[in-house]
Amino acid sequence: MKRIKSFLKDKRNTVGIGMATAVLLSSTIGFAVYQESGKAYEVKVDKEVVGVVSKKSSIDRVLESIEDEKSTEYKKEVVLDEAIEVEAVKAEKAEMIEPEELKSKLEEKVVALVDAVDIVIEGEAVVSVDSQEDAAKIVESLKSRNMEKYGTEHTVEAKIVQSVEPKASKVDANQVKSIEEAVEIIETGGVEVVEHEMKPGENFWTISKDYNTTSEAIEAANPDKDPTKVRDGEIVKINSPKPYITVELVEELEVEEETAFETTYETSEEMYNDTEAVKTEGVNGKSKKKIKKTSVNGNEVKSEVLSEEILLEPVSKVIVKGTKERPSGVGTGNFQTPANGYISSRFGPRWGTIHRGLDIAAPTGTTIVASDSGKVTYAGYNNGGYGYMVKISHGNGFETLYAHSSQLYVSVGDVVNAGDVIAAIGSTGNSTGPHLHFEVIKNGEKVNPENYI
Repeated sequence: MKRIKSFLKDKRNTVGIGMATAVLLSSTIGFAVYQESGKAYEVKVDKEVVGVVSKKSSIDRVLESIEDEKSTEYKKEVVLDEAIEVEAVKAEKAEMIEPEELKSKLEEKVVALVDAVDIVIEGEAVVSVDSQEDAAKIVESLKSRNMEKYGTEHTVEAKIVQSVEPKASKVDANQVKSIEEAVEIIETGGVEVVEHEMKPGENFWTISKDYNTTSEAIEAANPDKDPTKVRDGEIVKINSPKPYITVELVEELEVEEETAFETTYETSEEMYNDTEAVKTEGVNGKSKKKIKKTSVNGNEVKSEVLSEEILLEPVSKVIVKGTKERPSGVGTGNFQTPANGYISSRFGPRWGTIHRGLDIAAPTGTTIVASDSGKVTYAGYNNGGYGYMVKISHGNGFETLYAHSSQLYVSVGDVVNAGDVIAAIGSTGNSTGPHLHFEVIKNGEKVNPENYI
């Protein structure tokens, strides 16, 4: 303002106090001043008359006073934003106001501008702050707040995805925000337009809770819709709060991971084609990896391996499959349940002795099948308590025995395959009711059939 006063004095000395025509004077802060000889001066702001005073010098003092007081209030130099015009006029004394009243009226009209720094995000000035230092602190605060919420001990970096630039500007002093206020605006002040399809039972109030907004805001965003008549399937626009920025967190960590072994196959002419054997057991490998993970709001969006050290090479599992055709009647070593029914007595101690088979109870006549392929070595009545029975040699050290039958369907020397019908359940010999007494004999020793079927 001191520069303005000096400028105006110079102009008055040059033009002369008794000059009849108005001269437009301009200043670095946007004032336009007209001077003309006369008894009064009319002050306008944006073409609107604010007041009439008797002395032009009082206008200068009022403007200087406003700037000085605003500068003290905001603790930095202030300039006034509005275009102010001063024109010499003829006026009655009753029309004039005192400088104090002019000051009061001008304070309501003019805007105090201060030097500030706009935080520009993706080309949009989002908020104004006091200084470059404040802008830098805000950026760091946005990162650190995200790290506190989602970071881990392995987080090494936080970065903002969008471009963020500080830009010097002059703004209304009332629009300059503190660091805390600016952070809040950047984190929550954005808006994303979402289209929501209405579902049964929904209304503006219920969906407002899902989008962190209000039913009034949804109604304002949809002026063409009656909130009491919105139907299912109708599309509603919602202005949903959205942060202006996205913070990515980068983690670097070392992990040990297993590498699954592969399975390979070989063939053998010495083995039957329905058999296979494990030649080499597989062993998983192990490696140490340095991994870089990028996440947003706790959700991983990218992962890359920075380095890898092999600690243990995996060992492939090798399986040998037979190619030799199995002759009819040669056992596989895999046994199936020989009859349908329920187990009435198991292998083991029974009635003071050892029960060396498995009893399967079923109605008389229920079919009995060969548990595995082989050759019939016995088919007839056994006087030792087994009654009608069948015995099959499977050619691999195993034999099976089927006792208490009511009927036999095979003879000695017959070659049978697994699943072939060989007899029918009965209650011959030492038997308390219709059932199959089934034995598995391995290398001459009777073993528990349940370990094989």
